[in-house]
Amino acid sequence: MGKIELNKEPSFKKNGFAGYTYPLSTKMQINFIDCWDKHDNYFIYGKTFVYYIVEGRGKFKIGDKLLDVTTGDMIEVPANTETTYKGLMKLLLIIQDGFERELDTPTKPTDI
Repeated sequence: MGKIELNKEPSFKKNGFAGYTYPLSTKMQINFIDCWDKHDNYFIYGKTFVYYIVEGRGKFKIGDKLLDVTTGDMIEVPANTETTYKGLMKLLLIIQDGFERELDTPTKPTDI
């Protein structure tokens, strides 16, 4: 309980973004993502992801829906749904029970 400091070094990094995991004491995981280009692949994940757009604008493709997003938007990605995103934006990613690498399946290169 109290103030939680963000890690100084990225917890994960891809071609178009870097993510920083908040060290919480609960099963919930919150990541701050600095996106300057695009996610390199579409992915399917076995849990629901909730993104909050802290700053900027971009696009999410969730299944066959292409969404324009901007500061203040919240995006829900249902479990097992092919997804990707791109833009110049800062995001919060909320995952109940935390990220599990074995549930993350890249499918194809991002085309948005």
